[in-house]
Amino acid sequence: MKTISTIVIAAVAIASVRAGNGGGILTPAASSSTDKCASACPAVFSPVCGSDGVTYSNSCVLSIASCKSNNSITQVPEGECATTLSASSSTTETSVGNSGSAACADMCPMIYKPVCGSDGVTYSNDCVLGVAKCKGDGTLTQVSEGECPVTSSPSKSSSLGGTGSGECPGGCTDVFEPVTDENGIVYSSKCYMQLAKCKKEDESSSSPTLGGEEPASGEKDDDSRCENRVCTMEYAPVCGSDGVTYSNACMLGIANCKDASITQASEGECEGNYSPNNSASASSSSCPEACNKIYSPVCGSDGVTYGNECEFGVASCKHPDFNITKVADTACTSSSNGAQQQSV
Repeated sequence: MKTISTIVIAAVAIASVRAGNGGGILTPAASSSTDKCASACPAVFSPVCGSDGVTYSNSCVLSIASCKSNNSITQVPEGECATTLSASSSTTETSVGNSGSAACADMCPMIYKPVCGSDGVTYSNDCVLGVAKCKGDGTLTQVSEGECPVTSSPSKSSSLGGTGSGECPGGCTDVFEPVTDENGIVYSSKCYMQLAKCKKEDESSSSPTLGGEEPASGEKDDDSRCENRVCTMEYAPVCGSDGVTYSNACMLGIANCKDASITQASEGECEGNYSPNNSASASSSSCPEACNKIYSPVCGSDGVTYGNECEFGVASCKHPDFNITKVADTACTSSSNGAQQQSV
């Protein structure tokens, strides 16, 4: 059982630290006067204008700035400030304007919600387009939501990065939204499907399947090909026909790749919370090692408040003997399951 600690929320921001293999485990902020303000916010681009004339990437970032300045900054009209503004000292507190690359945001959320720019380039989201506009001459505008009409090969467009460099993107966000291509191959998300196609064109060779299931026809991959598949860390459990609970459909797809007799029996955990951890044929590596940093607390039957459903799922997967179940979709209280509130 993890050490009991008290949840502290400074303003509306949530402090986070990396734990394990980079998992977003939320921890209380330091209690000293100099560290009383949270130091990290969700990577969500929803710009707000502060009373100091600075455009902040979201209200959480503005709250941190206000906290550090003795609450002297308040939020004014929704959206970006009307005039070109300078960035604040935080790496996340930057504005997206036309004032040159020094004031341009250097970080955008890893969300694939494509928009088409007036330069004919597909940007992964409006934040990425805003950065390109800021670093350019300021004339770039959004033409439409969604990808631009195909006028060149995927390797020449900037469907994920907006750089127009002709290189395939280096990675995708861990959002599990499975899609199937024209060959029947299931990918973890549209981003992974486009990444695979881009690499296939550039290398003129087959790319490992990045998703959960096999094509309707064709021979099975060997174990090495199966292991090379990439799955997200999202905990959306499914029950396999072998009685094992897999973290998500993609993880079950890897098992199916190795043994075609294993299929999905149902959504959700198998009865008895039978997880890959207590299966002789599966290893603890089947449990996710990382979660997003979005704070959406859930209360476990062990009296622990988990930062979000993913973190709860990781704990449940790694400790099947504890038989942890979800009590509520909120933080635990002193009366929750008769246990004192804890956080992870």
